[in-house]
Amino acid sequence: MAVRYSFNTVGTAMWITTVALVAGFTVLTFSGFKMNSDMGLMTTITIALALVMDFLLLPTLLLKIDKDKRGNDSYGS
Repeated sequence: MAVRYSFNTVGTAMWITTVALVAGFTVLTFSGFKMNSDMGLMTTITIALALVMDFLLLPTLLLKIDKDKRGNDSYGS
């Protein structure tokens, strides 16, 4: 339940931020200066992959942390 809520609220902000950053750094790829062009391409790829990894790994991590937290709380009682 918490994972769905997180994706519904934070997921939209993550998409919008990623699109804005990718669009901004994609502009650098059109630079005539090779170093700027390469940096823009690498940064764009890195930001896009970071979003994909957030959506793939974050739910698993949240569920594991929640499971561990609930397991530790029962031992303390």
